[in-house]
Amino acid sequence: MNKEKRIRPYLILLIFGWLLSLPGCMKMRTSDKKAVKDFKKEGLEISVNRFESEEYLIRYLELNMVDSLSPVVIFVHGAPGSSDAFFDYLKDSLLYSKAVLVAVDRPGYGFSNFGEAEVSIEKQAKLLKPLLTKYKERKVILAGHSYGGAIIAKMAMEYRVDGLLFLAPAIDPSNEKEFWITGLGKFPLTRFFTPVSLRVATDEKLAHRAALEREVNHWGEIDCRVVYIHGKKDKIVPFANTAFATKKLSHCELETVVLDDAGHFFIWKQKKVVINYLLDLIEN
Repeated sequence: MNKEKRIRPYLILLIFGWLLSLPGCMKMRTSDKKAVKDFKKEGLEISVNRFESEEYLIRYLELNMVDSLSPVVIFVHGAPGSSDAFFDYLKDSLLYSKAVLVAVDRPGYGFSNFGEAEVSIEKQAKLLKPLLTKYKERKVILAGHSYGGAIIAKMAMEYRVDGLLFLAPAIDPSNEKEFWITGLGKFPLTRFFTPVSLRVATDEKLAHRAALEREVNHWGEIDCRVVYIHGKKDKIVPFANTAFATKKLSHCELETVVLDDAGHFFIWKQKKVVINYLLDLIEN
């Protein structure tokens, strides 16, 4: 038996073991206790809260270092993901000195009924409405990355908000991309081995184009200041979404920011850029 034939069974077992481990890992979420401990290391006291919204129990983290009249920024993550995506923003002193900072686990992610996908953009916006109700006496700014951009857009269509920060949002139904990894969560055999967070993302992705098409004629209902940021080298959410936003939000006070050398993950790689525009939304 040659060396290759001897190694092959072990390689197959290794790959099979890795696949079996996937559903239990890649949860992309931080427990309440660990989150509190993580922020405490930075000298910050984060509160972890939940509210019931229909059949979901939604978790959100709040950092409140300001007075009762200060604005509120609510961060909404993409797919897959969780409130973890914005922890670094919550820890930024320039931001927490100006506003209450909130990061929420979207339905199906983090600790908001983990694994139970909600593929309706309208329904997700409705499920997150209690956050807007809680802060109804304050100026409220929504910041959404990727799939989260579609959610904050629908929230602004349905409810009062004072500002939107779109971060490479997936909002144009004619520019929806599908990826090979989507197939892992699509077919029963491979879905079993797919991490739960990716299953939820797959369910959302497969329904996203139709969900966006239902909202095409409602963009005129957004009535607030908007900042839109997108990288030209984005290979996940096409830069062409920028043209869609420019057309649909022409009635708003819209500022479009093009990052020539940035990809989809500029929110972590170019955090200072995002913070500067967010501060402008907060202060003006």
